[in-house]
Amino acid sequence: MFHLLVAYHGWPEGGGSISTGRIYINTNEELGKFFLNKNGQLDAAKVSRVPALLMTEIGGDGPQLARVVHITSVVQGQKETSIQYVVESGIKPI
Repeated sequence: MFHLLVAYHGWPEGGGSISTGRIYINTNEELGKFFLNKNGQLDAAKVSRVPALLMTEIGGDGPQLARVVHITSVVQGQKETSIQYVVESGIKPI
């Protein structure tokens, strides 16, 4: 299982941010509820247990490669969510 993070401008080294409105978690399923705390916010400790696949949107202006990363920090704001991560060096970009 992976988190899928897609951004128009691609993902810089070490961290980036996305619009909070672009975060989709199906709270009708047990797995979706797992990643949230009691306040309905992302639980950074739980999110970081699952690797993420970072991609640039098709037609976006970032590199058209996907990379596997490990999330180290998530700060969810009202408009933007900041995500810090470390690239998995043992897996080549796709």
